[in-house]
Amino acid sequence: MCIYIIYSPVRLARRTLLSTSLALAICAIGVTVYGAYIMKHMGQIEEHRDITIMSKNLQKSPYHLQNFPLGVMAVGHALFLFFLCGPFVLRSDKSNAFYLYGFALLGMGITCCLTPNIIRNIAENFLDELDTPELEPTLNQEQFLEVIQFYAQCCGVTRRDFNSTFHPSELPMTCCPSWEWVRLKSENHKDCPWSDAYEAGCRDAIIETDFSQRIFVPIGLVQVYAGMAAIYLALDL
Repeated sequence: MCIYIIYSPVRLARRTLLSTSLALAICAIGVTVYGAYIMKHMGQIEEHRDITIMSKNLQKSPYHLQNFPLGVMAVGHALFLFFLCGPFVLRSDKSNAFYLYGFALLGMGITCCLTPNIIRNIAENFLDELDTPELEPTLNQEQFLEVIQFYAQCCGVTRRDFNSTFHPSELPMTCCPSWEWVRLKSENHKDCPWSDAYEAGCRDAIIETDFSQRIFVPIGLVQVYAGMAAIYLALDL
């Protein structure tokens, strides 16, 4: 009887919902910090605009990707506030609050689990478009490719093959490691030398270093687990 009281399903569900909500709130803080990390590196790209493709025709096509880290930080703040609702839902002990919070967690968890495939499909479709020789890449496509190269540490679509995107003798500076930019700039390089460029193409880099699979899926499963606990508590009331 004592064992049942200590480990009763309702008490276990309440503890599960509280602990997972707080853990997810910490993860949301991590999202905010990651947004700040991206902003820092975006600033590094901005600092060297004169040696990156992003400096071309900026007045015709403004570069909007610096808003991306701000969006990541905003999402992190919103998720932090949402997950902090867990303790208040537990305190209210109202079935409607449990249902609302639980189904929201389930929806977010399922979406989170599907996110890696969505990201991969978007990236692969984008790279397929760039790998089409008869199509001239737009400035926005070139800018987006530079961001992919910067973060995935790759060059071109497939192993530095720039025949369909850039002139072979003019590799963008993001094909070189960022810590080499200052040195290359001091040596009056306006392009990334082939000898210093990344060997891997971006298609292979995205497939081999699919960090989103290792991050989004576990977090999504935790959200689904917490959502099921919240719905169980709603049914018990």
